[in-house]
Amino acid sequence: MRDDVVRNWEIYACFFKALIKNKAWFIWIDECSFNCRSLKYTSWIKPGFDETVIIHSPEPVSTTISALSDEGVLYSQVRQGVNTDVEFLHFLIELERMLNQKYKDIYKEFKSKLVVVFDNASIHLTKPIYTFFRKKGIVAVTLP
Repeated sequence: MRDDVVRNWEIYACFFKALIKNKAWFIWIDECSFNCRSLKYTSWIKPGFDETVIIHSPEPVSTTISALSDEGVLYSQVRQGVNTDVEFLHFLIELERMLNQKYKDIYKEFKSKLVVVFDNASIHLTKPIYTFFRKKGIVAVTLP
């Protein structure tokens, strides 16, 4: 493990134990990109030549972002393109809207105990992301 993680391991452990003791409701978010070009190939032989030419499919990278809880998958998006903070923010806005609809009768109480956890990818650490969580009053934790 990284040195900073080892040094702060006990702090993270105590923090999460306190959240669990106070009945926090955790949502874990992660994303993954797939290079579809490596999945499909087209080949052809030019007339008069014995050499096969392999051409990559023109399909772009696909991305999935999912939010999980102890209930399972809460919300998921699959789209074309790479992840940026703009796409991550859009995902968070849609997730919050969906949670508000799902828990509309108890959403204020639900949100007060909500903890969103994700890794420390650069798209998660931008000012718009911090601003979103601060304005919504939602606790966000990035893992080391």
